Amino acid sequence: MNTIVKLSLIFGLIGLVAGYLLFGRVGGSYISPMELIAPSSDLFSRLGRAVRGVEEVRRQVLISGGVGALAGAAVGFIRK
Repeated sequence: MNTIVKLSLIFGLIGLVAGYLLFGRVGGSYISPMELIAPSSDLFSRLGRAVRGVEEVRRQVLISGGVGALAGAAVGFIRK
């Protein structure tokens, strides 16, 4: 596998974990990872997620992962 791709995946995963640790806390406890991954099944669960701020947490965690992946690609380009 290409070095750039490997580093992007590794740094992206590190970014996701760091984002979860930084932003995954709502109401004094961490949101379960399955709740961040799984889509809302009906209107009531979407409303509950909106009230608790799960969608905002999900967005922040995914942005952290994307930034990590970009950083990994940049390191790969520099090392190449």
